[in-house]
Amino acid sequence: MALLPRMLRPSVLLRRKAMYSGFLGNSGFWKFVGLLVFGKSILRKFFGKTPEVIEVTALGPERYMQVTTAKPMTRRRRRKLAKRGDRTLTLSERKALGQLWAAEQDDARRAS
Repeated sequence: MALLPRMLRPSVLLRRKAMYSGFLGNSGFWKFVGLLVFGKSILRKFFGKTPEVIEVTALGPERYMQVTTAKPMTRRRRRKLAKRGDRTLTLSERKALGQLWAAEQDDARRAS
């Protein structure tokens, strides 16, 4: 399925019409449409995907806790990696790697 050129997509046409007729013009209807269109993207930016907590590890007595987080991978990024043949780690695999790293750091500190 071929995509429409960017300038002919309905979302782009709505934004353009709302900008010129509503915000820069005097049409109340298009101002309302503009608030909906631009407000939706702003709300999604602030309240959309949030990082997932992978592991919280106590590193020992009198030591701070380490919190490791990672951003959720987008669908586009997963498809690109799959197309390249790269495998992404699951949450449990990332957690295991975090625990191994913390144990290795703890052993290194005890040895020194």
